[in-house]
Amino acid sequence: MKRFDYVLETTAQTLLDVDKTVHGKTLNNKATYIEDYSHIGPVLVYCDDSLHEELKNRNLPLLVVDNNVNHNILRQLDQPTNINQYSVVVAKDKSAMRGLDYRSVKVKMALFVAKSFENKREAFQGFNRVGRFGDTCCRIGFDDVPVIDQKAATSHKLKLFKFVASMQKNPVTMKEIKIREATAPS
Repeated sequence: MKRFDYVLETTAQTLLDVDKTVHGKTLNNKATYIEDYSHIGPVLVYCDDSLHEELKNRNLPLLVVDNNVNHNILRQLDQPTNINQYSVVVAKDKSAMRGLDYRSVKVKMALFVAKSFENKREAFQGFNRVGRFGDTCCRIGFDDVPVIDQKAATSHKLKLFKFVASMQKNPVTMKEIKIREATAPS
């Protein structure tokens, strides 16, 4: 059983590796990379409000994904919005990073991960928003943004453990530990 767990964990990590990591210490740097790529192909950006505001200031062809988004537009992102630029799709909420098809059949699409996912499952969902059905894609991360927020992931695991323990006839008890700061092993 341990060997199977190891294989799953190793495979999971490989699937969550970005194709390229770029320097993005400032919002301006991040917005510049995104803007530059939008001249090559469509871009999906998973980000927070501050980067969204920076992108809005650049007059890019932005499409913010929410509950009212036109799904047909998301399936035809390989159509340039004007002569030299493609859509920049902004996903600020984790719900926009699962269950939607962002398609670009003719042109390579990029996913910029500018906000950490809360756990591996969310990261899998997010990474699979691009490159579906054999579409060419690249996944780009910023050196100052981890793919998974380790503190949130630890909290998520604890909630899952508590849920599973509550469902058992003979609940599993956990020894109380104090966590000052959750850090990922190197």
